[in-house]
Amino acid sequence: MSAATSEASPGAERSGSRPEPDDVRRGAPDLARGVALLRPRSAWEAVDFGFAFARPLYARMLVASALVVLPISTLLLLLRVPAEWVALAAWWTKPAWERISLHVLSRSLFGERPTVRETLRALPRYVRRDLLAWLTIRRPSPTRAFDLPVTQLEGASGVVRAQRLELLHRGRFTGASVLLLVFLAHLELALLVAIALLAAMLVPDPVDFDVMGWLFQLGDDAAPGASVALSLLSVLVSLAVAPFHVAGGFALYLHRRVDLEAWDLELAFRRLAARLEGRPSHPIAQAGRTIGVVVVLGLALGLAGPIPTHAEGLDPATARSEIAELLADEAFHRIETISVPRFLLDRELDDEEDDGPTAFAAWLEAFAERFAEVAEVGLVAAALGFLGWLSWRILRSREGVFGGSRRDGRARRVGAPRELFGLELAEETLPDDLAAAARTLLARGERRAALALLYRGALSRAGSLHGIQLSRGGTERECVDVVRAGMSEDGGRYFASLTDAWVRCAYGQIEPDPALSDGLCGEWSRWFAPGGGDA
Repeated sequence: MSAATSEASPGAERSGSRPEPDDVRRGAPDLARGVALLRPRSAWEAVDFGFAFARPLYARMLVASALVVLPISTLLLLLRVPAEWVALAAWWTKPAWERISLHVLSRSLFGERPTVRETLRALPRYVRRDLLAWLTIRRPSPTRAFDLPVTQLEGASGVVRAQRLELLHRGRFTGASVLLLVFLAHLELALLVAIALLAAMLVPDPVDFDVMGWLFQLGDDAAPGASVALSLLSVLVSLAVAPFHVAGGFALYLHRRVDLEAWDLELAFRRLAARLEGRPSHPIAQAGRTIGVVVVLGLALGLAGPIPTHAEGLDPATARSEIAELLADEAFHRIETISVPRFLLDRELDDEEDDGPTAFAAWLEAFAERFAEVAEVGLVAAALGFLGWLSWRILRSREGVFGGSRRDGRARRVGAPRELFGLELAEETLPDDLAAAARTLLARGERRAALALLYRGALSRAGSLHGIQLSRGGTERECVDVVRAGMSEDGGRYFASLTDAWVRCAYGQIEPDPALSDGLCGEWSRWFAPGGGDA
């Protein structure tokens, strides 16, 4: 199954010799080292899994991120950069410094637990991948935490990244990723206001100082240091919340791959194999343990006393007498006299008679007005974004994103699904000369990658070239039966041989010998290339 895991990633089969980053090369193939239990979960169960996994690592992620963000923010403030721009820069560069948390989480998933020093030392290596794109055209993406592992852990970029994201976003986790971002953004705002309110509550009453008005610069006499304090506070709140955003998105990414590549089944088989290897050599020993457990349980159950089914009833007369005794106790008849200075009573009475607006009410009104202005700008931006997205969808449905007419796209969709067994089958993901690309991989000694490319191409062309309808829920053997029914006898025999070689390689880790690989590659064009013998 481990072979299937590595081959099921479309980027791995399409790129052939593309080197994978350290995170994938060291993590994905060795799932048995994982310290967390991966199994199919719902979207919000996956987010909860991510939060629980991040809690023991929270201090490490927070310190590593703060050691990068806070010195830069402080330096910008010392250089007289406006405080508002410093806070905006820290918020805009989140896709860069959030990679620190993702690095810690991805390595810790497989038991490495990198220290803060090791994390910062590796920062130049993992932070520069597609950094410019993430800080420009990808910055407004609401699924940032869900998409970032594709860049940082899989090393995908360009067309390969777009095709990979299209596959990942077909599942049920995309909406949860967007809602996670919305929820945590509101949490940041709530924490910011809560800290300000706490500071205002700690100011003694005799001190005439409006913390809320000073901090949010809503008064006419706002102090110059208020903007600096608010900027640093917003940066600290962002640093505090960001690890959970990254952890939630990373968990959604992991569980989407569990759905696609059946990681949970692979881990279950490995645990079963480990248990079978550790089983006692003689069956009498195991039978003796079982009999002993049964005897102990039987004795424990036999010696246990009867369990009362309900509490004993209480006589009404007895209950009344006990209640009367309790009420006659001194605790119910104690009178306490409290002395309060008269000037405090006069002050409280004056406060009750004052019906005018308080300072907090004035601040709340000003805050609501400013929030309404920001919300208006956000609504306009959301409306423009929705119109742009709608136009893009209409254009895609009419002409397609990768060229070709609408009729051609419909023909491809009817013939073969875009994904089968975790393999990407869309025509645009295959090279123009597939057989030549497979021969190139064979010449490099990459027989498994060549076999994966031939199998993907055969599945795709069986639908688009021969009009064979493949079901997304079918197995490899069912696909062989369907293709044999729709092609000639020799063509069906070739597809069966190709499928058998792929299954042995993907699930049994048995690569075909060079003669069989060359034969499958040489005969592929006859059956699945345009203008072939059976086309």
